[in-house]
Amino acid sequence: MSYETLTFEGEINKLDQRMNELKENRGKLCKFILSDQFFTDDIGFLDHVDNFEDKVITLVEAIQSPVPGVPPYEAKVPEETKEEEVQEREAAFSWPKAAIVAVALAVCGALVYNAVLPPIVFTAAVFLSIGLMFLPQIRSVIAGFTGLTRKEEKEEESHAMKLEDWITDSLAKMRDLYLGADLLTMFQSQTKESLPNYGLPGMNETIYNRQKFFEKTLRPDFLSRIGKVMIACDKNDWARRSMIASAIVQSGQMAKVT
Repeated sequence: MSYETLTFEGEINKLDQRMNELKENRGKLCKFILSDQFFTDDIGFLDHVDNFEDKVITLVEAIQSPVPGVPPYEAKVPEETKEEEVQEREAAFSWPKAAIVAVALAVCGALVYNAVLPPIVFTAAVFLSIGLMFLPQIRSVIAGFTGLTRKEEKEEESHAMKLEDWITDSLAKMRDLYLGADLLTMFQSQTKESLPNYGLPGMNETIYNRQKFFEKTLRPDFLSRIGKVMIACDKNDWARRSMIASAIVQSGQMAKVT
């Protein structure tokens, strides 16, 4: 076996190790998200996300590592993944979200009216709810004032995006969503026990209990984001493996010729 072949196989073994480590940390993160600790242990959540991000970036670095005899490779976000991100931002507002927020604000207002909660809670709930619902639109307006038009933004999105940048941005969004939900829960912490008997007869606790609501909505959202990261990593990992495998074949043919 030639030196080049050994080098190529060593690179594939390195990719195997990095991918196995990533899958292991992905499993730990998903298990934590599905556990009862998800919305009660914020330090644990951030720790699992950081470990997952570290393994993802380590894999991407291995994928892009230069190898003599193999063309250079720069990992990028698959086109369909970028399109999903654009659609997600454009659909940030939806009527179901508006209905849920309206019910939550109505409940909060009723509690304030009946002196169960102080007025400042309702004011804070209004601003936080609107901010969470319209955050992408607010960011677009601010970008407009700073000279970034929607046309320029679309042109920027059409350019190739580095995989590590997209991963960092996607996981940062997870952290921001978790933080926003945690802050909103501080103001809207009513439960069956804290509500008066006339409060919400027959209504599902998810509607007025912010912790239950975010556990139900953030879990599938986070699992979906993690899944997209894994799909992007798998595609780039496979592309790099194919290049190395092709180099192994060419190396074997060259050895036969010589």
